Amino acid sequence: MVDALEKSDVHIPYKMNSLSYKIHPGPTSLFTAIQEDLVHFVKQSRHSRIQVSTHMIREEASCLLPTFRDKSLAVPNAAVGCFVKWMGLSYHASTHTAQKH
Repeated sequence: MVDALEKSDVHIPYKMNSLSYKIHPGPTSLFTAIQEDLVHFVKQSRHSRIQVSTHMIREEASCLLPTFRDKSLAVPNAAVGCFVKWMGLSYHASTHTAQKH
């Protein structure tokens, strides 16, 4: 059964750098049209030693896809969160300087 799934064309990689697979592709992303450009942006920023935040990804996506700017606040946050997870990046809130000990 598993061998048949591995040989089929419907076997889709789950993450960018993972060996895990899933059978169903799920809903399409808002970033499908600009995904390569966003990956290039993130890799270029990280290569330049710039800390990439979800806000930076959201702003870059708004520049590349003008209709993305018109969405409600929850939609861009969810789309960016899925993109960050897909790229295998960690997502954490930054700590304010006054909270550091």
